[in-house]
Amino acid sequence: MNHDNVVFAIRDKDPETIALDEPYDSTVCEQENSHFLDCIRKGTYPDCGAEDGLKALEVSHAIPESSRKDQVVTLLVGAAARRDPLYWPE
Repeated sequence: MNHDNVVFAIRDKDPETIALDEPYDSTVCEQENSHFLDCIRKGTYPDCGAEDGLKALEVSHAIPESSRKDQVVTLLVGAAARRDPLYWPE
């Protein structure tokens, strides 16, 4: 990826370059890091908590799994996810 577009590559197909609607802005990561450090200094909670991070991690793991299996991977959300023993073993 450069700052103007993203290249998607799908198995058995030619890569496709897609122009971004807006230019890539590296200040977003800087702002997120600054917010996180401010929370540590002030003893407050970040806008995105641990549960948000867990959901993002689950999605990032589901993407390659879906590709390997060549099928949809279903993620549990809400109360169902909180009761699932695979995620919360006793």
